[in-house]
Amino acid sequence: MGFNLSDIPDGYTNKTSQAPKESIWEKEVISFSSDFSNKQKENFYVELSILLESGINLKDALELVAQGIKKKKTNGIIQNVIHKLVSGSSLSAGFSTSNYFSTYEIQSIKIGEETGKLPQVINGLADYYKQNNSQRQELISALTYPIIVLISAILVLVFMLNFVVPIFQDLFARNQTDLPWITDMIIGASEFMGKYVYWILGSVIGLMIIVKIVKNKPLFQKWYGTFLLHVPIVNKLIVQTHISRFINAMSLLSSAKVNITTALELVQGMTNFYPLNEALNQINTDLIKGDSQSKAFKKHPKLFDNKLIAMIQVAEQTNQDELVYENLKQRYNNILKQQSKTFTGLMNPLLTLLIGLIVGIILVALYLPMFKMSTLIN
Repeated sequence: MGFNLSDIPDGYTNKTSQAPKESIWEKEVISFSSDFSNKQKENFYVELSILLESGINLKDALELVAQGIKKKKTNGIIQNVIHKLVSGSSLSAGFSTSNYFSTYEIQSIKIGEETGKLPQVINGLADYYKQNNSQRQELISALTYPIIVLISAILVLVFMLNFVVPIFQDLFARNQTDLPWITDMIIGASEFMGKYVYWILGSVIGLMIIVKIVKNKPLFQKWYGTFLLHVPIVNKLIVQTHISRFINAMSLLSSAKVNITTALELVQGMTNFYPLNEALNQINTDLIKGDSQSKAFKKHPKLFDNKLIAMIQVAEQTNQDELVYENLKQRYNNILKQQSKTFTGLMNPLLTLLIGLIVGIILVALYLPMFKMSTLIN
């Protein structure tokens, strides 16, 4: 994605259209698709922000950005927005007719239009997606090696149970050797694996398909989110990632002067992490009842730590939400990076040790009868 500055004629002015009467709150919140990925959105908002801040009007800025989009589907999404602008709609209304923009983006753009700060809001969205993509990459980097090691451990176990153990099993059977309990257990596991290997493989594939089908269902999200909260080591990294994204979103919305209850509704509509989603819903309810922000957030200690609550209390007392959330954003982004490194540094040796332990147990189980046979022969 990229725009050609040589195509920009002189005399552009920054113009935005009025929003149509329909409310964007009537539109359905749709999750992002690969047709317009978060990385593409980051590039889109960065380039659009640069053009608007350069004084180019909105329609022509969108056309210039669209020129650099090679993917036909994504280009069509932008062209549809341009068509809406030509028809007299605002940018937020144009976004609301597409399934590829969230309510969070639409409402942020609408606020930018109403306050005359559209370039700043779009720049904020670019920063949000930059941070979001960076955090996602850090999470993937932190989990990639442990997952590879874990898969390697499973493959080693399957190989030894299916190919190594049967060789020793035949040897023990021919010599009618009395086997220790650990050897009996390993041989039993080998026989089970040989008999049901295709059933096991089919069950794993079936489970993956079922998860893919139900992953967006509320009941599954509730179970999965609650499960993640109780997984040692992993839970801190997962929670920190979602809290950091929450703070990034709140930083943008506070800079756009969105009131706290509306901001929480918008962020709630974006997160698919059930514990955070439910916490934000409860916090909003408490705020409507008259509780302070700090008191409402304090009811959810598993998600929001004392330092975050203390900073929210400062924001309440000083009415400096924008400054406080900006500072929190920087702090939690740094914490997430540090936790990603800590997680990787801890899990890598643990999983390597796991592989060694699996191989070691199997070898000990197989060689114990061999030592006994050698003693009998001597």
